[in-house]
This record gives sequence, C-alpha cells and structure tokens, in this order.
Amino acid sequence: MVRSKILGAAAAGLALGAGAAQAAPVASAADYVTVDGESKRVGSGATYRFEVQVQRSIDIRRKRFAAEVEGILVDDRSWTRSGAVAFKRVDGGGNTRVILAKPRQVQRLCYLQTRRYSCRIGEKVVVNLRRWQRGVPHWPDSRRNYRRMLVNHEMGHRIGHGDRNCPERGTKAPVMQQQSIGLQGCRANWWPTSSELRATRSLNKSSAATAAAAASFLE
Repeated sequence: MVRSKILGAAAAGLALGAGAAQAAPVASAADYVTVDGESKRVGSGATYRFEVQVQRSIDIRRKRFAAEVEGILVDDRSWTRSGAVAFKRVDGGGNTRVILAKPRQVQRLCYLQTRRYSCRIGEKVVVNLRRWQRGVPHWPDSRRNYRRMLVNHEMGHRIGHGDRNCPERGTKAPVMQQQSIGLQGCRANWWPTSSELRATRSLNKSSAATAAAAASFLE
C-alpha cells in the first residue's frame, strides 16, 4: 500500500513511509515453484492470466494457498463484479504472478529497507508470508477476511488503482485503503466497494493505469 516509484530498469524505489533499499540481486525463477492448476476465465474485460508461485524454501501446502488466492480473485464479490476485469489462473505463460515469499525475500523483490510489507511491483503481486499467516494486530475480523483484503488490495494495484483513504469514520473502508497500516476510523472491508468498481470501469479510459504501471505499491 505504501507507494514507491520505480527508477529505471534497475527498479530501485523510494517507498514513502517505509524507506527504499538500494537495488539488490533478486532471486531467480528457480527459487519459486509454480503451483499446477488452471481455471476458466471469470469476468469480462481486461484479462489477468495469473500464475501462483511459492518461494521454494517455504514449507506450506502450496495447492491450498493457490486455491485460496484463486477463490478470492474469481469470487463474484471481487474485481470481476466491475464488468471490466477478468481473471484466469494458468500454470505458465501468464501476464501476472502472485508470489508467496518470506519477509526477507519480499524486501529484496520490493527493494525496501523493511520486511513488513507485501507489494505489487510490475506484473508481480508479492504476498508476505508473515502477513499471510499472522495478519496484523489491529485487524478486527477473521484471518480469512484479512487474506481477502490483502489479495484484493494488491491485485487492485495490478489493475491500476492507487491507494485510498477512509472516506468517513464509521463507513466501510475501501479495499484500496491501507488497512494493514490502520483503519482510520473506517470499518474493515475485504471486497471492492461500489465506488471502486465504478472506478475500475473507467480506469482504461484514463491515464491511471499507465501511471500505476510505473509504480510499486506495498501493504
């Protein structure tokens, strides 16, 4: 959720509120396992063909993780409800990678000085293992719903959305709000709001998607 601009081909960044590290060697593709499995295309509009990958050294039920990510993205309460976005899980040749990585590896992938965040950088949606397993202390709802928020938020950045603030105390938080950092008086929320869905429909008609492609976002 905290934003960092990518600087040139080296993808060095300046993360606001987090502090960006100098560009460091990023692990090779061999350090990740692509989880086998494909789904039908769900939704209409711009299609994000996503692969689910897990850092090889993580001891986790990979198929369960992949199924949970897929279930969040193809749920009819997710970004597909906009009518402008479609998702299809693939096990090769995708245009998007959802990666589960250890905090230290997230730090390297996202070019940060902190290991606390998840991020979206380029075509990669990077999920921090610590956040996936533990959430954050102030989250008032279930871990399942925290995970929904996390995946929808970072995929929202992949689609082209920027961060949002709580519109009014006591109202439902936009899923693009930095809820892992704080709720700002809003109620926790893990699905895109009507306002965010409307914005998705107009996204391709504006420069927002182009601008978002030049930045990384962290949660």
